[in-house]
Amino acid sequence: MNADTGTLLLLPRRSAPGFRVRYTLPNLAPLLLGRPIAEAEALTGRLHAVCGSAHRVALARAVVDATNAVMTRARCVTWMLLLVIEQAEVMARRVALDLPGAGGESAKPEEARPVLAAARVARHALGVASVRGPLAPNVAALPGAMAELSDAFDRLIGAHRGRPVPVIDDDGAGLQSLVDEAWSMPHITADALAAAVTEAADVAAEPALPPVDRGSGVGSADTVRGRLTTKVGFMCGDVVTIEWTTPTDRLFTEGGFGALLLEQWAGSARDLAVLMAALDPCVPWRTSAAQVHA
Repeated sequence: MNADTGTLLLLPRRSAPGFRVRYTLPNLAPLLLGRPIAEAEALTGRLHAVCGSAHRVALARAVVDATNAVMTRARCVTWMLLLVIEQAEVMARRVALDLPGAGGESAKPEEARPVLAAARVARHALGVASVRGPLAPNVAALPGAMAELSDAFDRLIGAHRGRPVPVIDDDGAGLQSLVDEAWSMPHITADALAAAVTEAADVAAEPALPPVDRGSGVGSADTVRGRLTTKVGFMCGDVVTIEWTTPTDRLFTEGGFGALLLEQWAGSARDLAVLMAALDPCVPWRTSAAQVHA
């Protein structure tokens, strides 16, 4: 997120095995407060370096929720395309960089580059370069851009197929299944991309968000890591409150599944890296005595 994406610090417990989790994020809300809705919607996608498109869509859906606006086909399609382009980017980095590194293989950034390049072209064709207001897609270029992104993603998954899944000593805790699932093929994203190619042929300009004098709404968007939720309040058409809940929030704050696992962790440093890659926090993590893991 901007220059500071937040931190996930694992602090060894003094009187028992495992780690306490210190999870912090930069407070970006003040940068959006007092801004008109359309400006805040476009800006939130730029402020959040992690899942920026999901943040943008979740805020837009919160505005629709606040106004009971009609969910037009143009809105549904453009939001869907925003999300699947971003999901393809996240999965490309995960498959080519994060998982190989955690499993002991050499990361292969060259495998991710075609997907990331195709995603940039698709995002540009969708009109994401606009700083304010609704998206204005290039309807002539978008179908071809989405098809190229889908093809590049399929090639990446083909290169990933057959890579070894690391085996960890989870002492009967059932964590190996979590690791197996993390290293498996991302069929959902591939299917979503295939569907997006068809939808892109019928895309139209996204309608402007409806005006909101005052009120509040809740919106959500799916990311590779899970569902992101935005709660927002408006007054005189401007944002006055905004709050986000991310998959990493739910996983690593007190009582979350990841936090509870780490409290009881007694495995090796290598197995810890594999486990954290499977849990997949959206911010870099480190132990108090180790290097940062992106």
